[in-house]
Amino acid sequence: MVPADEAAAKRVFRVLNRATKAWKMLPREWVMATTERAVEFEGRFIPAS
Repeated sequence: MVPADEAAAKRVFRVLNRATKAWKMLPREWVMATTERAVEFEGRFIPAS
């Protein structure tokens, strides 16, 4: 990835990670999105409990 792509990916990671803390019901696509981010960010993506 080029630096701009990396920065955008990090931003998406932070937004998605923060959003999970506020949402009570997850959309059905959320499981796939969180799985993809967990793979992309090599285990740094910690789902909110």
